[in-house]
Amino acid sequence: MRRAGRLLLLMPLVLLIACQPTTPTVQLPPLSAPSGLPLIVYERVNGESGSYERWEIYADGWVVHGDATEGYLDPEALMVLMEQVEQAGFFEMEDLYLPNDPDSGGTIYALSIRTEGGMKTVVATDGAPGEPPALVDLIRRMDGLVRREA
Repeated sequence: MRRAGRLLLLMPLVLLIACQPTTPTVQLPPLSAPSGLPLIVYERVNGESGSYERWEIYADGWVVHGDATEGYLDPEALMVLMEQVEQAGFFEMEDLYLPNDPDSGGTIYALSIRTEGGMKTVVATDGAPGEPPALVDLIRRMDGLVRREA
């Protein structure tokens, strides 16, 4: 009888827990700081104000802005980005796309991506002659990712 009494006392608690709405679980990244070399380094210099920003994206998804870990990039978004890099022919692009007028004051972008052989870096400015549209798309994508718009 005592056992039945305890079960009756626990039943409302079990029902209360069972009837709670479930929330989807979100898998969080490990709590350690990024390690190793970054997979992607994205830098932007505003030619008019001279402001400089730098983001590092690591293979495990960590995003570091300046000197602080800023967030985590979903592995699927990172995979889509790396596919876009391949499709754009990033590794075959020229290293520099600069304007004819060095005093144009536009924004300068540097995108570096790690490969098995090292880092490939492409530097470009807004509207530079010969700048491939695929590079412009990559830069827009990077801007969106680091600003959390994409």
